[in-house]
Amino acid sequence: MQTHLTFAWPISSEDGERRAGHWSQACWRDSHWSPALREPGLEIWTLRGLRLPVRRISGTGLVVIGDILERGSSRPLVGGGLPGFPDDPVRAARRLARDTWGAYLALLPNANGGWSVFRDPSGALEGLTWRRGDLTALSDGVNALPPDALPAELALDWNVITELTRRPMASSHLSPLSGFHPVSPGDVQALGDATDPVPIWRPASWLEERGPAQHEDLRAAVLSSVDGLAACEPRLLVEVSGGLDSAIVAGALKAVGHGGRVAAALNYYPPQQEGDERHYADAVCRRAGLPLVATPSFAEAITADDFDRFARAAAPAFAAIDPQRDRDTAEKAARLGATALMGGQGGDAIFFQMPTPAVVGDLLGARGWRAMLDPFVVETARWLRMSVWDVLARARRDSGGSVGEPPGVRQFWGRRAREAPALPRHPWLEDLGGVPRAKRLQVEALVVGQLAWNRSAAGARLRLHRPLLAQPVLEAWLPIPTFRLVEGGRDRALARRIFADDLPTVVARRRSKGALTSAYARGTADSLEFLRSHLLDGVLADARVLDRSAMEAALQPDQLIWRNAGARLIRAAIIESWVRYWQTRAPDCRIGARTG
Repeated sequence: MQTHLTFAWPISSEDGERRAGHWSQACWRDSHWSPALREPGLEIWTLRGLRLPVRRISGTGLVVIGDILERGSSRPLVGGGLPGFPDDPVRAARRLARDTWGAYLALLPNANGGWSVFRDPSGALEGLTWRRGDLTALSDGVNALPPDALPAELALDWNVITELTRRPMASSHLSPLSGFHPVSPGDVQALGDATDPVPIWRPASWLEERGPAQHEDLRAAVLSSVDGLAACEPRLLVEVSGGLDSAIVAGALKAVGHGGRVAAALNYYPPQQEGDERHYADAVCRRAGLPLVATPSFAEAITADDFDRFARAAAPAFAAIDPQRDRDTAEKAARLGATALMGGQGGDAIFFQMPTPAVVGDLLGARGWRAMLDPFVVETARWLRMSVWDVLARARRDSGGSVGEPPGVRQFWGRRAREAPALPRHPWLEDLGGVPRAKRLQVEALVVGQLAWNRSAAGARLRLHRPLLAQPVLEAWLPIPTFRLVEGGRDRALARRIFADDLPTVVARRRSKGALTSAYARGTADSLEFLRSHLLDGVLADARVLDRSAMEAALQPDQLIWRNAGARLIRAAIIESWVRYWQTRAPDCRIGARTG
């Protein structure tokens, strides 16, 4: 669901003035939009009923969509807070990355009278820019655009569609609709410009140790991020799964005194006992003083309507993979008057949850082969349930899997997916050649975490705050070697120790995690009739992006329940729905057509 729309134009341009007038009138007539800023050459509209501030920062020329806070505090940035603010947008974006943080898009004036946009490093607000005549635009979607607002060169790019199918979790920097240009977190880019963006903030700049990390500093980064984002909201929903990451966020809310802002702590549990986390969620909420609302979550059969609702988005809506839970969260928000949803997404990446022998490889690379005698090697082997020799043998291999390309994803690749050249990787994954393997996996997981902002029913009603992906948290935790993050042979070991006083013991010490695989597998099996017709008779199979025979073999009840291919097939079905919608509204690109 589209939540913001900006359009800008040279006031000396007759074409720009004419188009802007038509767009503005269309937005006035559309109950979707509410005006946030209107002045000669620039208008910003936001989703009616959504708390999304827009304001000028006096003394800077800066216009901010979202929440921008002073660095080192949880206070909103006010006029005069950036003395000597640069006129050049690149230098201005560097200043913002250095002196502020938050959940925002910053519009920066260019010398030629146009605008550039800087997307904050957390990526909390999506940014998609394009041009229509002399009008340049920025939004997070395309479902509520004025008539004649789509780019003139709009077309389906089957090279990108293929890449989305191959690497759905690491392709948020690509647009399957030509004419639109996504702005990646940490980049500054001219509105409507297809030229290369300028990188301002990258994880690679924060991967080297910067001296011993103090536990109080690491904890303070999380607390200040929770404090700053929660303080922006009058009423919050909080996700409390029963796992460690959401428990840390819940504990931080209590520690910074914002528990009273929480309308409800949401927990969803399946009928299968192995996935029921209510015991842990209850312990977290009692410790944090939050009102727990536990809701049964039955993996219902998926229908075409579940995916068609989001097919009008600018790209496939992978965050809508659980439609029932998504709808329920949106309904609870409306009933309770909540303005935002806060959760622990990103904690598995920044605190390092991934079980991999590569952490031993990082240790050996840092300390040499004598580190083979370090107790950490034995502890890791115990954690991974492998022999020490297997851990050592696999520790230095550089051909492991990618978080962005989950195991087994190649199973359904058709000829086009197997043979098409790879497109440019996500910009955060560039310049990682000398980075240790486990640390690279951590950055890849952060890229996947950007899908937390992806389109959903909850995201159309609520601000989605992910404090564990906030810039201060990334900068504090990224320099820590992975073998320190999991020291003792335990996932997120350092985080467990630092936040021990904020957590119930039963959560801090637990080694298991609720298993939802069975519940989702059965839900996918119940959706078999829809999935078979949707995928086997689909355009992705016709275009040889997906392999029809491989999917047919997998789309059997026993295969779906026991082979754990459900999530891959659901993601493919989401892409299929998206392509079916847009192929009736946009031609194929001449370069990147489906028959190419």
